[in-house]
Amino acid sequence: MSCIEEVFAKYEKMAKDAHPDKFCTGRYTPHVMRHTTASHLVEAGVPLAIVKNILGHVSIQSTQIYVEITQQTVDKYMKEWNEKWFPKEEAKEEILPNIQSSLPAFLQ
Repeated sequence: MSCIEEVFAKYEKMAKDAHPDKFCTGRYTPHVMRHTTASHLVEAGVPLAIVKNILGHVSIQSTQIYVEITQQTVDKYMKEWNEKWFPKEEAKEEILPNIQSSLPAFLQ
């Protein structure tokens, strides 16, 4: 085991002992932490090109493979886009009453 993995395992154990309810099943490794951090950066709105540089990737394609986006983040951005381009005050309630009630919550 490398020095980084040993240090990481030490602090992982300390965190699990202090907060066992905060951990999912599965292994926690420095690579998993790197992957999670990249995902959180993108979800927080940091441009992919910046995340690429933080991770030290040469190619943005490597970063795209590395980063997973949650459905919650997709929903958030879809809602923001929808609100920007289709503000509620412009909606004609009398024309589309049934359609609006059948839309998912993030589109309303």
